[in-house]
Amino acid sequence: MADTGFRYAGTVGASGWTNPNNIGGTPDAVYATASGLWTTIDAPCLRYSGSLLGSAKSAVSMPTSVADVTLGGSTDLWGAELTSSIVNSSTFGFLCSPGAEITVTNYGFSVPSGATINGVEVVFRGYRNTLRIVTRYVDSIGIKIYYTEEGSPAFVLHNLSMTGCGI
Repeated sequence: MADTGFRYAGTVGASGWTNPNNIGGTPDAVYATASGLWTTIDAPCLRYSGSLLGSAKSAVSMPTSVADVTLGGSTDLWGAELTSSIVNSSTFGFLCSPGAEITVTNYGFSVPSGATINGVEVVFRGYRNTLRIVTRYVDSIGIKIYYTEEGSPAFVLHNLSMTGCGI
C-alpha cells in the first residue's frame, strides 16, 4: 500500500473566522481564529463538488494546547466510495464546524488512475483556550490518501522452496 504523504489545502472557505486563509498551506503557527462557546470539532466529514461525501465523524474535543487531532486512517474510507478521480479533484476536501464552518479543498493529489483507495487520514492542527468565551485557533488541515495501485499484488511469496514436499 502506498500513500500520498500529507498534503495541505490550497483553498479555504470559512465563515465566522478571522484570517481564514491562515488555515491553508503547511503548518506554520499562523492561525485563523473564531470565538464562541464551542470546544469541539463538530461533524468532521469529507467533501466533494460542494456536497458531503460518506459519513461524518463524531465530534472531537479541541486540545487546549497546540496539537494534531487525527481522524480516519489507512483503512478508513469514511463511509464513502472513493476513486482516484474523486480524491484528485480540486473540489475534494474536508469540512468541519468547530463553532464556525471551515471547508478546505484543492489538495493537489495525483493518485494513479485506477488505484484502489484504501483510506483517508485527516490531521487538524490547532487548539482552544480555556476561558468562558472560547477562542479557537486553527493552523492547518492536512489530508493523506492511502491507496493500492492497479495491478499491485495482494501478497508476495518469498523464498518458496519445494524441497521435502514429496514432489
